Amino acid sequence: MNQAEDTLLSYIIFNPNFFRLRASEINEDIFTSDINKRVFNAIKSILDEGGNLNAITVSAKLNIEHGFDIITSIIKNQVFSEIDDLVDFLCDASKDRLLEISLINSLNSVKSLGWRESSAILSKMITELNEKRSHDTHSISRDLDDLFERVEINRTSTRVIGIGTGITKFDKFSGGLQLSDLVILAAKTSMGKTSLAITIARNASVDFNVPTVFYSLEMSSIQITARTASMESFMSSKHLLQSKLGVDEITELKRSTTKVYKSPFFIANTSNKIVDIISSMISYILKENAKLFFVDYLQLVSLGQKGVNREQEVGTMARIFKNFAKEHNVVIVLLSQLKRGDESREPLLSDLRDSGQIEEAADIVMFINRPEYFNIMQFEDGDSSAGKAEIIIAKGRGIGLGRFRLNFIASLTKFTDEQETPTAINYGNSDFD
Repeated sequence: MNQAEDTLLSYIIFNPNFFRLRASEINEDIFTSDINKRVFNAIKSILDEGGNLNAITVSAKLNIEHGFDIITSIIKNQVFSEIDDLVDFLCDASKDRLLEISLINSLNSVKSLGWRESSAILSKMITELNEKRSHDTHSISRDLDDLFERVEINRTSTRVIGIGTGITKFDKFSGGLQLSDLVILAAKTSMGKTSLAITIARNASVDFNVPTVFYSLEMSSIQITARTASMESFMSSKHLLQSKLGVDEITELKRSTTKVYKSPFFIANTSNKIVDIISSMISYILKENAKLFFVDYLQLVSLGQKGVNREQEVGTMARIFKNFAKEHNVVIVLLSQLKRGDESREPLLSDLRDSGQIEEAADIVMFINRPEYFNIMQFEDGDSSAGKAEIIIAKGRGIGLGRFRLNFIASLTKFTDEQETPTAINYGNSDFD
């Protein structure tokens, strides 16, 4: 029973709207353990106050020793199918328990009250069990207040509204990465999606001081670090990892990476199980106030459930990450592979590998297109594609569709604004993602 209760509590934390839809049935009576009752009441209190619901706020509201450990233990019990059946089961079990207690009390009262009065009391209890209701609604005025606040911020702001990516054209177009958004960054093999993700992560943490966490499920942390150092020092990551550097090179490497060294940029080590990644994200939110997360890449993440086909699994994981971003008010950027096909043409939304549900869950879908890689030396409009990459915003909830171009320095696998023309020290090519 407790596992079922933990599953429901976990689901509500990630999907508070579900509780609002079934608030008339879900109450503390359906939980059997005292701790689960307390967790539920903490959740309801936060929602009643209009607060953000996440593991951190629930543990704070719970206000008991090891509260955060309790909540993280609960949220590991996640199911994302048949949740309605689970609620029905818990509600029925709760009614059975209350009915049993009512029957015992009625039988005990027969001697003192008589059968007729006892049965009337019992009938009233049964009616109350079936008609018990609670309400959790709010007027649109609260949402309008939030909108007015956002409009005023937009009017008076002198910088990006969201998290700056350091990519000028994107930040001007979108206002930066917006909190609660799920962003899909997808590309064909060797287009540089890992490099673009590292570029944005570096810019957000160094230039905008945003605590940023990078999960690489394919490359080691030292490889990600070398990629980042390469972008700062203009020495290829291959040279940094495999060559014998001179004293002057080491001095320059340390000097050029000073800002990154001091920045809130974290490279996380965890398994590929989504429950471990989510748990790690919560820890970084709690300890470092992390706001931006990168997962490289989605198709390497595992849901850990048997009997689920890959398309359903990937779609489910995309929705989990979206719900987490929304409820914890953070940005999650998921890197994604594309299906194999005509490698030379522009990528399309239908190319997202394993699941069309990825597109549905995402707020923004961005593609990287580098015709030069396929020996196509012009973009469709006739401009040269040499040393260039085109970023295509194929889905932009709230920002619209668009495209813009960046410089791409192959020897460093580095993206920069078109007006920037840094010179790379040619120590050999780095490996692409």
